[in-house]
Amino acid sequence: MGIRHDGSTHDPYERERYAAFFREVLDGRPERGIFTTEELKRRGWLFGQADIEPLVRAMNKIDTVGKRNNTPVIFVTLPNYIPADLGTSHHRAFSQALAETGHLNVVDHRNKSLPAEYFNDTQHPNNLYFKHLLKSLSLLP
Repeated sequence: MGIRHDGSTHDPYERERYAAFFREVLDGRPERGIFTTEELKRRGWLFGQADIEPLVRAMNKIDTVGKRNNTPVIFVTLPNYIPADLGTSHHRAFSQALAETGHLNVVDHRNKSLPAEYFNDTQHPNNLYFKHLLKSLSLLP
């Protein structure tokens, strides 16, 4: 996802998702996503040990392109409204991948706690989050 200089993103469906999310939160029944963990495992969509090396390689290539073009690169793992369980196998594998990219600029917000107004739904932060992120990185006044 690209971030504009003012911290906003382009998302034509943001308003609809944001409204639906708050209806769920106000009803006290926040949904946890479309697929269960078991379904994600069955489909092979969870990050695992086999994904570590390709991710590290891709991040290094992206950083190399940034350096070649004098453009700073910052990798961000986005937060969820419902904090991640970092003890699960896919989060342990992802943490290992991030540890192997220690020389890169990485902001890991997987377990960052933020108010509901920073999210479109339980898994997707909105423009408020990105403005907060850029301010915290001193990229916005």
